Order: sequence, then structure tokens, then C-alpha cells
Amino acid sequence: MPIDDTTTWLYILNMRKKPFTAEERKGLSSWIGADYRRIRNGANNYLQNRKLQRTTSYTGIEAVNPAEQDGCATESMGTIYDRSREHLGYSDRTIIALRKMLLAAVNDLQQGKEPRHIVRDPAINDFSRLRSIKCVLPAGADWRKVMEGLGPNEG
Repeated sequence: MPIDDTTTWLYILNMRKKPFTAEERKGLSSWIGADYRRIRNGANNYLQNRKLQRTTSYTGIEAVNPAEQDGCATESMGTIYDRSREHLGYSDRTIIALRKMLLAAVNDLQQGKEPRHIVRDPAINDFSRLRSIKCVLPAGADWRKVMEGLGPNEG
């Protein structure tokens, strides 16, 4: 959530049907300090472990939570970037497509048009069946079978 041109707040919501145990709650917040800032941050070089970086992990960041590595990637780029100096390539095609879509939506709104891909009718805008899950499946496992038994807040 942008605060101003140089700072943001990060909100991460963890939800499921059963309550989190005290140990799980502790783990979910273990990467945030009492001041609500990441323990791993630019001021301490994200506590990079150079030996780990040479042998095991590209980043050298021993992340408890993937957001710790994400934080390094997003914070280390600095403040608002002059994208006119950016050189995107073929591997960035998803970024290019997303930016084009967002710019088209902004232009449509400026011209008083409804942006494309917006569904305002609640009857056809039901995403309650969408699921997100993070796991490693055994070789040959059918991910569709894994997803069949999950309820709305599991996974």
C-alpha cells in the first residue's frame, strides 16, 4: 500500500478455516520487528549469508517467509524508477503486457469508458471457487485430485 512516493506498507493476510496455533502465529510474524519493519532490510543488507549464497541460495537470504526475499527484490530497486531508461526483453513480456493493460484501463477511464476485463455484475463476478495452494507434489501426482477436497479457506 503506497504511503508516499518512496515508502509503502505491506499487508499479508493468512486465512484458513481452523485457528492458527500459537507456534504458527509466532512463525507468521517472526520476520517482522517490534517497529513493524522487516528484520531483514536494506540497512543490514537483508542479513545475507555470503557462504550460503556461494553454495546453496542465489540470494543468500535464509528466508523464513518468501516475502523476505520479495522484500529485498522490491526494496532494493529504490524509489520511483524512470522507466524511460528501462530495457525490457522477451522474458519480460508478462510485465510489458500488464503495463499495457493498466495503461489502457487508465486511458479508458480518462475518456469516460469502462475499462476492459471489468465485470461489475455480482452474479457473474463470483471468484469464491478460486484456490491458491503452495506445496510440493510427488512425481506423477495429479494436482487436480489434490485440489478437489479443499474447502474455501484451505490450502
